[in-house]
Amino acid sequence: MHYLNSLLIPIIFLLLFTNCHKDNGTETDTSTYSLTFDIDHQFNGNAISFNELAHTNEAGNLMSFTRLQYLISGIKLYRADGSAEEIDATYAFINPIENRSSFKIDNILNGDFTGIAFTIGLDSIANFSNPNDYAPDHPLNPLLNQMHWDWSQGYIFLSMEGQYETGAGLASGFSYHVAFEENLMPFIYNNEAFSLDSDKTVQLVFDVAEAFKNPATFDILVDGAFSHSSSDNGIANTIRDNMSDAIKIIGYE
Repeated sequence: MHYLNSLLIPIIFLLLFTNCHKDNGTETDTSTYSLTFDIDHQFNGNAISFNELAHTNEAGNLMSFTRLQYLISGIKLYRADGSAEEIDATYAFINPIENRSSFKIDNILNGDFTGIAFTIGLDSIANFSNPNDYAPDHPLNPLLNQMHWDWSQGYIFLSMEGQYETGAGLASGFSYHVAFEENLMPFIYNNEAFSLDSDKTVQLVFDVAEAFKNPATFDILVDGAFSHSSSDNGIANTIRDNMSDAIKIIGYE
């Protein structure tokens, strides 16, 4: 009998321990998956062409793009239970000319979500951090992204450079560097439900033409071809405001 009790006690303990890790008789699913953000860059609904005068903006400016780069931070996932999961200290450097148009978040607990959010730009802590602290492959390494002002503190959040036609077939350059905390560009999609029950990809489209229209039509010939986000007659602020509808979710797969 003593021998039998010795066998039963650990078995009972094991059963009790197992039941403590169940919720209403169902084991909690702690599996994790990845979510990849894949961004397709377009101009007025068509694939963007780089290094050629091939695009016309809302104001009628014929344009080309030789540089299109930006930094993403502030990534959030909105769960169906109403909570928001912040993906801390995660950044992405996007440069479609070099085929850097996606980034991945790993180890996300499975579940149902109502949407996502992210920001083009950096909060003050990251923006004024020491750029020399980042590993060579880190999105904020200035040798990788060429987005840090060595003559001033802080990063460029969005860089658009290229050529535009000035008239009579002549071309000149434009350069728009959107920076500073006042020009953070948040994107919130809280009505784009999906279930993370496997590795997923969220498909987004960035229509660059939107940066030059809605709510303000931007005419390079009138409004200017250069901005470092200060003393620029509001160019950076206009681009910031126009960017609010520039990136849309197409779906999840």
